Amino acid sequence: MRRHGMTCLLVALSMAPGLAVAASQFVHAGLTGAQVVPPNGSVATGTCDAIVNTSTLQVTFNGAFASLAAPPTSITIRGLASPGAVAPVLLVHSAVTAATTGTFSGGGSLTVSQIAGMLGGQTYCEIDNPFFPSGEIRGQLTQVAPALPGGTIPLLFLTLAGIGLALGRSRRMPTSRGAETR
Repeated sequence: MRRHGMTCLLVALSMAPGLAVAASQFVHAGLTGAQVVPPNGSVATGTCDAIVNTSTLQVTFNGAFASLAAPPTSITIRGLASPGAVAPVLLVHSAVTAATTGTFSGGGSLTVSQIAGMLGGQTYCEIDNPFFPSGEIRGQLTQVAPALPGGTIPLLFLTLAGIGLALGRSRRMPTSRGAETR
């Protein structure tokens, strides 16, 4: 029975690398005028969240903005660049509220190096409008936390519970004299 417990443990450990590297990762940015290059005095604010699928190289993003000087003409994800640097457009919004306060969304495919840059903090979200054609607000996207694939938590819980039961049973197996081993 002790072998069975060790086998369960080895199976669970062999599954761990697959669980640790999730296909979906999350990035987030808070957008302000102070982060635009060059910085401006805009009172507008915003947020941008993106889901990065490292298996398919697809990125979907959405966000919200408030108090822009004019409705947005463009909302983009740009990279690869550190804070304070300017970079080319990687992804463009597909839906946006035509107002000074609203929401947006978009997505598309990136290359492996662009995905790595996005997860490494080398991309940013920028909102442009007629008064600020080079960006009214901007925010550097940074990784929040890896996403766990659907069903991972229950699977991990059941696996660990099974290991605990198997190891617990193997410790209580009677010896040839009828006593329990400890």
